[in-house]
Amino acid sequence: MEGKFSLAHLTVPKCSVADMVYIAAMAGYDYISPQIEGLISQPELIAQTKKAMAETGVGIHDIALSIHGETTVIRISEPLLAKGVKLGVK
Repeated sequence: MEGKFSLAHLTVPKCSVADMVYIAAMAGYDYISPQIEGLISQPELIAQTKKAMAETGVGIHDIALSIHGETTVIRISEPLLAKGVKLGVK
């Protein structure tokens, strides 16, 4: 079985998620693992990301969530998780 590789957001931190998809495709990655906080209030970025994924075949392996110690309320992350679902994150 051939391994699958995912480009982590920290590798290209200044790129948009859509640009990250294109970079991953050019570099031979199968997936990306982005931080998607910036997508919540910008639906056009979700559309750009979906377009990039459709054009390249690169998927999203997982998403990064920010956990801030013992006081983090996980429900705060629900909008991020919902955006992830729209992008096909399992």
